[in-house]
Amino acid sequence: MPGQVMNSQPKNRTVDQRIAWVVVVAVALVGCSSKGDTSQVKESEKRTTGHVGDGSSQTESLPELWYVNYVLGERVGYERQSFVWITQEGHRLRKISGESRLRVKRANTVVEMMVRHTCWETPEGRPIRFEVETDQGGTINRTKGEVREGHVMMEVEVAGQTVKRTLPCPADCRGFLGLQESLFENRMNPGEQRSLTTFLPGLNDVATITLKAGEWEMLQLGERRIRCLAIGFTMSIGSTGTFQGRLWVNEQGVIVKQETDSPQMTTILVTRDEALEEPGDPGLDLVRDIRITVKQPASDLDRAVQAVYRMSSDGEDLSQLIPSDSHQTVKPVGRHVVELHVHPPSSSSQPLNCGEVADSSTTESSVWIQANAPEIVQLAQTASSGESDPRNIVLALAKLVYRTVKNKGYDHAFLSALEVAQRKEGDCTEHAVLLAALARARGLPARVAVGLVLQGDAFYYHMWTEVFIDGCWVGFDATRERCLVTPGYIKLAQDSLQAADGMGALLPAMKLMGQLRIEFVSVE
Repeated sequence: MPGQVMNSQPKNRTVDQRIAWVVVVAVALVGCSSKGDTSQVKESEKRTTGHVGDGSSQTESLPELWYVNYVLGERVGYERQSFVWITQEGHRLRKISGESRLRVKRANTVVEMMVRHTCWETPEGRPIRFEVETDQGGTINRTKGEVREGHVMMEVEVAGQTVKRTLPCPADCRGFLGLQESLFENRMNPGEQRSLTTFLPGLNDVATITLKAGEWEMLQLGERRIRCLAIGFTMSIGSTGTFQGRLWVNEQGVIVKQETDSPQMTTILVTRDEALEEPGDPGLDLVRDIRITVKQPASDLDRAVQAVYRMSSDGEDLSQLIPSDSHQTVKPVGRHVVELHVHPPSSSSQPLNCGEVADSSTTESSVWIQANAPEIVQLAQTASSGESDPRNIVLALAKLVYRTVKNKGYDHAFLSALEVAQRKEGDCTEHAVLLAALARARGLPARVAVGLVLQGDAFYYHMWTEVFIDGCWVGFDATRERCLVTPGYIKLAQDSLQAADGMGALLPAMKLMGQLRIEFVSVE
């Protein structure tokens, strides 16, 4: 994800824009939907009216709904949702459509991102097929899918290549806006609990949501006071992670406000004009405002073998969120507090033998890491010709990536490896995926790591590459001429980027935005 620490720390490029894109997906995780018959449908579709849920009779309807999204207290964009009944090929369906827009800064550079989605559902709210288009700083990715025989069958188009993905879909799974639809059709009462599954656009995954209603209260939204039912929720997204937060639902069953604690995000119901107000200068800078300042150690981390940190969070269990492996060891020392020993294998002069393993997802070509593309194969062979030692091969490849990616700019959110090789531009994520593809092309298992890197007096979000060498996952950073990962790198997650969406690895980092504190304990 393009991002950059300007001027004073030019070596590394941070992962802020990739996090920005996960934010634009996350602000719509719970989903808000209207139930009106409001927009024109295609010529092949015929507008109908009826009861939301079973179509048995005319009932109250709502116009399209508009929301404004805030991250860390700053306005970052809006989302729109609409609902119409249609008849298509003789079948009566729901058609859900919407868009989410994000506008933030990255080191004083303004970037805009957009996701548009459409989902066709049965009258009971079960997804039939869907389309999602994501515009990440001018890079367009498209996903199409349909539900058949208990599975979601998806096709994802990235860099002109299409890959297929299949995942289980429970029989009771709802569509993109399943939670809002559930609350509107079957309104909750104080003390009531409810559980449902729904499919999420952008993340392309099934989520399980558990709700627990509190009491009715008067909610102040600007100059408006609205009687709302407060509802706590927990959302589990496959194996990706769990989010907790609160909803406030009005007497008509419409979500008027939504909050999550990690990350700190708020969504508020507004009018169309309020949502589309001409945006001013974005207040949130996803380099400056999410960095974690620290008091610098006396020792040089580039020459260190190990660094020990004390890390604490406002609400997350870091012992469960942060991985322990050959790169680092997590030791719980209190509630939401850990001591982290960072000892990357690349910092040791001893022979490597960590007893770690690599599976097929780290060797195969994928939509983001096209290791079998002719351009990638040729580049890998040219860069490391004559080398047989795996470590020397990767160092040669990393230095090639460092030289190849000449435009270290902000123009793209997340390019695939093949696009990076062709365009020769990008940021830390582009360096990471290209190096992973080159390593796989040489027969070496490779994946990306997401975490934090120390630059000056602060940690910044970052992505680098891990390659499997002699039983260890060894870190290499192609944004640096030296290429080696040091004890100044804290890993939050790793991912083979085999999935079509490629966003799951960013969620642990996103959950810690605005609530993580780090201090040095020692450096060896």
